[in-house]
Parts: sequence; C-alpha cells; structure tokens
Amino acid sequence: MRSVMMLIILLIQVGFPQMNEIAEQSFEGHAHVLLTADLEHDGSKEILVYDETAHAVKCFDCFLALLWTLEVEYPVTIAASRDVDGDGLQEVFFLEELKGDTFYPYRIVRVEPDGTPHWRKFIEINVHADLQFHFLDADGKPGDEIVIANRILVENGLERLAFQRDRIIISTMVFEGSPYFLTYIPEEVSYELYTFSTEPLWKGKECQIEGSEATMDMVLCTLFMNAHVCSCREDWALKPGEIVMKNVPLWADVTGDEEEEALLVTDTTIQLLDSEEAIVWTWECPDPVDSVSVMDFLGDGTLEIVVTTPLRGFRVPSAYIIDGQCNLLAVLAINLPESQFLLEDLDGDTDRDIWMCDLKSRGSTLRVYSNSAISGPLDALSPRGVLRPIDPASPVTSFWKFFAEYRELVLVTLVTVVGIVLFVVGRKRRKGKNQVRKENDTVESL
Repeated sequence: MRSVMMLIILLIQVGFPQMNEIAEQSFEGHAHVLLTADLEHDGSKEILVYDETAHAVKCFDCFLALLWTLEVEYPVTIAASRDVDGDGLQEVFFLEELKGDTFYPYRIVRVEPDGTPHWRKFIEINVHADLQFHFLDADGKPGDEIVIANRILVENGLERLAFQRDRIIISTMVFEGSPYFLTYIPEEVSYELYTFSTEPLWKGKECQIEGSEATMDMVLCTLFMNAHVCSCREDWALKPGEIVMKNVPLWADVTGDEEEEALLVTDTTIQLLDSEEAIVWTWECPDPVDSVSVMDFLGDGTLEIVVTTPLRGFRVPSAYIIDGQCNLLAVLAINLPESQFLLEDLDGDTDRDIWMCDLKSRGSTLRVYSNSAISGPLDALSPRGVLRPIDPASPVTSFWKFFAEYRELVLVTLVTVVGIVLFVVGRKRRKGKNQVRKENDTVESL
C-alpha cells in the first residue's frame, strides 16, 4: 500500500509545472526583501530590497533589473505600499529604526514610485514591539490614512490622532462608516478598542469578548483575526482540551462547490470544515506548520493550499501544495536555511512565481523562479536552473531530513570517525617503520 501511495504522489508531481530559476542578484553583505508591489502600474511587481552594506533601499523589476536606489541614514525594518493620495499609483512607506537610550525612536519615510522621497516623520514610543503599517479610508474621501505604532497620519504626514506611547495599533477596519483601531499594551498584555477618540470602547485580554454587543463582538473578532492574534470566529469547531490553533483567518471556497469552508490549523494538522461544522478532510503535516496560504497557485481558477514548514536546508521539504480534495500535488525544497521566500504572481500571468532571498551576513542572494503553468513574461527567458518537486517518502529525502535535524551530531561523529581512522592508520605506519628499523638493525649487527 505504501509503495502504491508513493507511486501516485510521484505521478502527480511529474505533471506538476516546473519552477524555473530565471534571474539572480547578489549583494556584498546582508540584504532582505522589504516588499513586492506593482509600483509602475504595469501588471508586474517590483521587488524592494534593503541592502545593509550599501545603506540603501534598492528597487528591482521582476527580472531583477535595478530600477532605482535610495540611500538611507538608518536601518530599514519594514515597508509597505498604498495609494494614499488617490492618484492611482502606489506610494512606498519605509520605517527606519533609530537608536534610543530610554525610548524607541523611528522615522517614517514616504517615497514616490520612482524612488523620490516625499516626506519624513520622526515618531517615538515607550515599548519595544514589532511594528506594521496599516491603511484605512476613515473618512470616505479619496486616499487612505497611514497607521503605524500609536499614530494615525494623513497622506502629507500630519498627525490626525495619536494614542498613548505605550499602545501599539495592531489592527484596523472600517465598519458601517466608522473606523476602529485595536491596540495592544505590551506591559499589561491586554488590548483596547478605539475609534477616533482617546477613550477606549472596550478593554480586555486576548479574544475575551463575551458579554459585548453583537456588533462589537463581530468587530473585535475581525480585528483579532486580522492581527493574527486568534481566530475567535472559529472557536465553535474546537473541543475542550484541543491544541490551540494558529492564527488562520481563512474562509474560502477551497473545494469549488461555491460554498466557503474554514481551515483549522494546529502545529501539525490541517482540517477543512464546512459551514455545518462537519470535517471534510484532515491532513497531517510531516513537520511543524509554519504558515498556511490559500491561493490559485496554478492560475487555472481553482484554489490550492500551500503549507510551509521551517527552512532547514538542502533537499528538505519546506512547502507542501495540496488541492481542495486533500491531494498532495507537489513538495518543494527551498535549499537555503535562514531564507525568505514567497509565492506570488510577479509577472502578471496569474500563476504564482517564487522569489527567494538567503540572509547570509557575508553576501545575500535574491533569486526569482517562474511558474511554467501559464506562459508569461518571465517564462520567455531561458532558465538558469530548475526547482524540482521532491518525493517526501524517498530514502534520499529521509537522509537529508536526518542530516538537517542532527547536523551537529553527524558532523561531530564524522570528525570523530575520521580522527580515529587517521589515528589507526598513523599507528600502523609507525609500527611498520619501527619494524623496518628493527630488521635493518638486525641485518647490520649480523
């Protein structure tokens, strides 16, 4: 039975489209991808990279040709893009991290799509936190407000509202014309809900929203889900004692029956449930789940589920692609540990391509892989290499998984064995030389 399943997986993967390596860009030191976005409004995406050695943000097209470079004074931690002024073009926002003795200072930089800085704004907060940009149309007018840390800014960088400096805005939404902001208080490990007011509408712990009004309940649940805190909308599917699921704000028509299903995820299990709470299928992941995404990977109008696991090195499975019926379509191995990688449509042909950036301190490399499912601009180039699907049940994959998990032990054992072999060989050679000397001495004495 096991051999039959392996054969089925192999046949499915043989028909899976190739991921062809199209382009590569090297950096002298550490670099990481900040953002991908269609800045030029031409259907393809640009890739923004922070080059730590050059102290610059570099913008590349999907073929990794350099479009512009913007030198920066301080390290850039995050970036986002949004049309905040209503002109139809995406503006770029960087967050530079400054050094502070008591507080945590940052500087927001707004950049035009061609790399021209528009304005810079200094902000300061009292707590250490992982900050993210948020955008929302709070007044119904063209353009959006910019939300970062504890500040709400308009498109020209002026402050519209600022909460206390120990609050961090982690999620936003507009409901029935009113804006809502969910803030996190790290020192208290609690949350507050605000609108355009300095007085909270609600305060409590993580997802503890019982007793609130129905409208407020829905708003809080949505905000908590969007903030990747918890999925309180799916609590009806959990039984007492079950492992708490990871954040999964995933409702989609995965099976193609025109009804949305819910994905529930624990550390190693993925379940698909219909609207009647019935389990459609369960899939056990061989490794701890890192992330789950629902996407049209092949660009054919149907949805696939992409499950990623921690990157552990050469030939070790790190991305599992499943269809809506729980069939394993392909397993990919991202060959570089300590890497960034993302599946998205870079060239506008609707199938999902891959960009990958290793995070080496002595020299990072950015690579782009084209999905051959649908022919697009990237597919017109000659491939430099191929990222082939692997068989997760093969002895070769098992060996590399074992090596990745016990790398240090294997290396120590290998060094020990080599040392013992060299010692034994050296000892035999010394014995042989001593024996020759004795024989020579005996001959000379005679």
